[in-house]
Amino acid sequence: MRLNIKYILFISFVLNISFFLLAKSYANSGNWSINEYSKARLISSVKSYNNNNNDKLLIGLEFKLKPNWKIYWKYPGDAGLPTQIKFKNAGEDLESIIHWPFPEELIEEGNLISRVYYDEVILPITLLVKKSSKNIILNGQLNYQVCDKICIPISTEVNLQIPKGEVHPSIFQSRIKEYIDKVPVRAEKIGIKNKKVRLINNKRIVVSIKPTSKIKDKNKILALVTGPDHIAYKNGGYNYNNKNNTLSIYVDTIYTKKDIENIKKNNLNINVRIDNNFFYWDSLLTRDTKEIEYKKIFVILFLAFIGGFILNFMPCVLPVLGIKIASLIKQSSSSSLKIKISCLSITLGMVFTFMIFSLLAIILRNMGVQLGWGMQFQYPIFLIILIIILLLFALNLLGLMAIRIPRPINNFVNHKFFSKEKSYLIKDFSTGMLTTILATPCTAPIVGTVVSFALMSNDILIFSIFSVMGIGMAIPYLLFIINPSLIKLLPSPGKWMNKFKYFLAILLICTTFWLLDILYSHYKKEDLINNNSKWIEFNPESIPLILKENKMVFLDITAKWCISCKVNKLLVLKDDDVQDFFNNNNIILMRGDWTLPNPKINDFLFKHGRSGIPFNAIFTNSKSKVIVLPELLSKEKLLNILKENYK
Repeated sequence: MRLNIKYILFISFVLNISFFLLAKSYANSGNWSINEYSKARLISSVKSYNNNNNDKLLIGLEFKLKPNWKIYWKYPGDAGLPTQIKFKNAGEDLESIIHWPFPEELIEEGNLISRVYYDEVILPITLLVKKSSKNIILNGQLNYQVCDKICIPISTEVNLQIPKGEVHPSIFQSRIKEYIDKVPVRAEKIGIKNKKVRLINNKRIVVSIKPTSKIKDKNKILALVTGPDHIAYKNGGYNYNNKNNTLSIYVDTIYTKKDIENIKKNNLNINVRIDNNFFYWDSLLTRDTKEIEYKKIFVILFLAFIGGFILNFMPCVLPVLGIKIASLIKQSSSSSLKIKISCLSITLGMVFTFMIFSLLAIILRNMGVQLGWGMQFQYPIFLIILIIILLLFALNLLGLMAIRIPRPINNFVNHKFFSKEKSYLIKDFSTGMLTTILATPCTAPIVGTVVSFALMSNDILIFSIFSVMGIGMAIPYLLFIINPSLIKLLPSPGKWMNKFKYFLAILLICTTFWLLDILYSHYKKEDLINNNSKWIEFNPESIPLILKENKMVFLDITAKWCISCKVNKLLVLKDDDVQDFFNNNNIILMRGDWTLPNPKINDFLFKHGRSGIPFNAIFTNSKSKVIVLPELLSKEKLLNILKENYK
């Protein structure tokens, strides 16, 4: 009997320890949220977590679905809604990024194409957890749609607790990694550089790739194309050319005649699976010069010319433009030759800078980098260099510092161009370059359209469009080259010019402080949205959900370095009549901040065929659905469009 008691006590002890260890291990998961069709929970990649350094935490959102039931990918296709989750820790909102594993493509009734997950899936999530000495207690508001023959919207809460301590992997880490490995990465990251997307006979998209290794499983080849609304994209098979190692994946499109133009002018998101390699890139359809009507080429070059000219009147360039006007007034008594050479130097500086822009655009685009007008202001090193240059110009105008050309260069220029006088050739050339660079944060009317068209064209057209834009910007100086006597129309030099120089110096110093403020944003992130509680943070995935509630969305993508954005805000968006219409008609205001690099905003702009900001659009459930507004807003036109489309 004693022996039996010992065995019973021993077995009880082992079971208690086992249950304790099991409970300990499963403390890295939250409770299942269960419904009739599915269940979901949060799981952690670590047992405990030390978040004293604002580190990122990897967790997973695990789904288990009944047979034949499914949930949808981030780009669901023709039906369905993607999963959404919002987290709080100790009552504070947390930043989160869902990583979407490559889905299956499904053809549903009515020839609807969907991208879905069946049976079981884990959506890896990266969380930015704020510094804290406490345990992490996550509460997530989860919304998703589970479908079979009918679709059921699910709204529930999920939770997860992670104790503070040394970071050690949990039992779920390998499972989360299994799904992380299925998340598409940028094509260049795995060596896919040669890729192209083109349209054949207005009905089939061809995705051409040069794989980096031999294809092992031809059943694991699929391209998922996402582009403008109202257009379906269906897998159409593939062809592999052994000789030149080129894989062509076909995607058939279902569209109306009006929709086909949207395919040509909007950026497409391409997600590809080859064997167990998953990658993506964003691309405009390749268009050869022969495919574009010559009338259209002429029109776009003319618009580039006009757009470049308009840049002269944007507030960004006024300080430097004023300096050159003062310089020309000083030269009013100079020879015609000197005036011509001075203006020619500025013209060459402008056109040369635009050519550099075009070459960089061609190189970076071919590398798979998405580009936007004014994006260089997102990088601190560019801002620092520009601040130093402007400060030197300001000090020179105030007479506190003389800008001198290095002697070897000065001697060379003097020898080649002028034997008796000093040459201002290089200074003028530099002025032209600086004027062009300062123009880039200003998206003038027409410029956004022209740049977007350029970046979707072939290399020759990119170079041509940017060069013509540079010539357009140089029109005022070209007039002086053609007729130097026009300089007599400018005011005569006198004492007033000293005061004018001080005024220009103040403008340059103000511009420098503006750039310092932008630079400060890189080191202390500021939220442009918190300044006005009426605006919600940019989240493209929430737009379809808002539209489902029969509400309109007004989107404003802005940045601290975007002058045109500030003009729109002051003159239009903050206007009382516009604000009253927004408030009275329950229009959801959404704002995105592009001051710093933001891939989500970058992808969104390219998807809608734009390469710069300001970007303003109205989203509605009417037939037009997305109305992209001009770069510079008009109060009257905006109110008219809102009234026409409001339901």
